[in-house]
Amino acid sequence: HDVLNRINTIPIGLFSSKEYEQRSMLIKRFAFVIYASEKDEYNQYLPEILVCITDLLKLPQVPILYIQVFHFLRILLIRISSKNLISFWPIIMSELIQVLLQIEQDLLSDIDGNSRSYVQRMTTQEITLSNNPNLILKVYLYACKLLDILLAIPFSDIYQFQLFRSAFVDDHVKNYENSTLDTFITFSIRLSKLFEQKFQTIPIIQTSNFPLLRLRIISNISELFPFFNYLSKIHLYDNLYLKKDQIFLSDKTNAIETSILEDFLE
Repeated sequence: HDVLNRINTIPIGLFSSKEYEQRSMLIKRFAFVIYASEKDEYNQYLPEILVCITDLLKLPQVPILYIQVFHFLRILLIRISSKNLISFWPIIMSELIQVLLQIEQDLLSDIDGNSRSYVQRMTTQEITLSNNPNLILKVYLYACKLLDILLAIPFSDIYQFQLFRSAFVDDHVKNYENSTLDTFITFSIRLSKLFEQKFQTIPIIQTSNFPLLRLRIISNISELFPFFNYLSKIHLYDNLYLKKDQIFLSDKTNAIETSILEDFLE
């Protein structure tokens, strides 16, 4: 409770990189407390956690904060029962979709050659606050890791997500070649096609286990191509991402928890 209060009471001034770094470390500290807890142990603090996250997202888009928020959301998904996370879904979905749209715009900008990408458009203030423009790429990575976990966790554990799943992946073979402008195409297929246009190759993902994304940092947006290429063909890989309830082996649960734990390391 004390950490939550401190996160939202640190004063914010112009170009206050120290304050943002303090908030980032406090979020990380509290995230570890939740990670180390038992299932639903911190349910009583969920209203305050929701207010804290909402307030953080009202601040300027500082990469170090967004990285920790996405990491924290992954932890909530494995430590809080789905029925208690209902009020968090609007934030989870809106922030995830916003980053995926930024990735899409980056790829479109590079392909068109008419405008700079989001990474290139970072303002002087954003660069000063992050100290590293590549942190934007890390925001992209951590948002994708959130999607990775959402798809990997069993249906019964996050059943509300199934309402949104079709926005990200297509579980059935569809022909989009003759689609109209009104036809919605899932993010994974849209992004995979843009990556293919940009890089003129089709990557082969090197793992048969999930979560797929075990990278802790990326230096180029192209490193996300194998992930989206795999998701665009998710209907071919029922052995990894299962929409229907099946026995969820302990080693898979451990893999999810380990992937989250790895991201506490600097």
